Amino acid sequence: LSKLEAIAGAKQRLEAISKHFVSHFEARQKEEFCKSMIVEISRINAVKLYNEIIKLRRNWESSDFHKGKIKIVMTSSPS
Repeated sequence: LSKLEAIAGAKQRLEAISKHFVSHFEARQKEEFCKSMIVEISRINAVKLYNEIIKLRRNWESSDFHKGKIKIVMTSSPS
């Protein structure tokens, strides 16, 4: 991992981002239907952030493509 990737993937940072995201997303859902996208510096950090969000909202996760509120989408190459 690069230094920047390690800093961006720090547990404390990802916990703070996940808490902010969940509260912001839920507040916006009360006002109107909305979607969100989170972009991370690496696939590893994307998975870590996903896991932190799922810790806060277990019911958002589903292996069924048509169920759940959150999914990880990754490209096959960085380009």
